[in-house]
Amino acid sequence: MILLSAREPTSLHSELAKAFGASIGTVESRSFPDGELYLRIMDDLKGQDVLVVQNTRTEQDFLSLLMLLEAARALEPERLDLLVPYFGYARQHMRYNIGEPISSKVIVDAISPYVDAMFCVDIHDEETLEYSSKPFNNIHITQSILNHYKNSDISYVISPDDGGYDRVKTVANLLGAVPLHLDKKRESDSVVKVVMNEVADIYGKNVLLLDDVISTGGTILQSIDLLKRRKVSSLYVCAVHGIFANKSDETIAFSCSGLSVSNTINTKYSTIDISDEVAKKIKEVIK
Repeated sequence: MILLSAREPTSLHSELAKAFGASIGTVESRSFPDGELYLRIMDDLKGQDVLVVQNTRTEQDFLSLLMLLEAARALEPERLDLLVPYFGYARQHMRYNIGEPISSKVIVDAISPYVDAMFCVDIHDEETLEYSSKPFNNIHITQSILNHYKNSDISYVISPDDGGYDRVKTVANLLGAVPLHLDKKRESDSVVKVVMNEVADIYGKNVLLLDDVISTGGTILQSIDLLKRRKVSSLYVCAVHGIFANKSDETIAFSCSGLSVSNTINTKYSTIDISDEVAKKIKEVIK
């Protein structure tokens, strides 16, 4: 197998290459003087199993991915599969208002014709999977999170809202902990406050605050403040995807006992390696 990316390979690519026993291909990438993107795959892909590993976090990510897939398919691989560790634009998985695009559908419609199968990691909403004309699998990395926290004596696993409660229940069950979720109370058109409606004895306990993605960190920071006022002993913060807009990672890390995210996006806090769990799931599908 050959792994490809139009962006700079990260630690995830290296770990996935080990898990698959694969090599990482070479992709020449540069910009023309007018800013247009140029790509060229430097490996012979004919008859090879190829796995493209790339996020769709930014417009540049999406364009370079689309160009890479077209170039790869033209080189006649035996299989061409795609792993999108962080599937960006998945928040807009439906048309909320007249005149809006279904952004995740636009991306899926564009890339799915080139691949045999697609994979992503803990996508924001699984409705996006239904837009694909090819098999599209969402991989939940619960085992990777368990491995990271299994020796931390966690008593409660808490979601900052009810939307992530299913994930929290799964991880809590594996850790032998109690699952909880916080709630959001709208105080005005522009102010949302995080509250704890459930009565729980979290005083002096080790708590894991778990979310799918940390973007600006506003909800997480409110949740941290609420839980610290309840006098928890240790408060760990974890998310599958760490975007950390406006350098929110430093503020969060300063406010808790430990911050960890997976390596779907490469950051200084990407200490949860998902490669073994992801490789296992992909092998089950493309064997």
